[in-house]
Amino acid sequence: MKYLTPIFILIFSFSVFGQAEKCTLKASQIPTIRGLRLYMSKAQILKVYPNSRFGDQPLDLFDSAESATLQSKQITNPALAKNIEKIVMFINAEKALSRVTFYYDDSILWPSPSEFIEQSTKTFGIDPKLWKPLSSNNSYYVLCADFDLSITVQTGKANLTLNVAIDEIIKNQDKRKKGFKP
Repeated sequence: MKYLTPIFILIFSFSVFGQAEKCTLKASQIPTIRGLRLYMSKAQILKVYPNSRFGDQPLDLFDSAESATLQSKQITNPALAKNIEKIVMFINAEKALSRVTFYYDDSILWPSPSEFIEQSTKTFGIDPKLWKPLSSNNSYYVLCADFDLSITVQTGKANLTLNVAIDEIIKNQDKRKKGFKP
């Protein structure tokens, strides 16, 4: 029995202290980024970015139905275009923004992902300890309640991606399946 006590203490410490904190933010709680927010309708996007030209895209893992790429020179509002190289947007089958990536130009050089993470953390109000590395040292992500956020910094340039969480995508697909009539 005296040997079991340290084992119980060890198991308890892993269960209490080993649990990763989770980001509880929802997409509706984060600020708009360059006028965009996940789940915006296509009509709302076109009000902010009237030069967006959405084209058909086959449904994929991310539930994308249409996509649009805007180069900085196509963005009519100078405040929205500042430091942007391009913006890539994906609309899902429900005609809502499901994924957006902002590619920033090299007017601000980010020598390391940690500096960009620090700035992103301030913007989104996410605990900096929640960022996890992806396969490379240049990319990091955070999983939140109904979306995920990822950043990549390479050769001083950064990009930021917001995605609807995969479980939300599956939930939407299941809803469409239930409503399907052959």
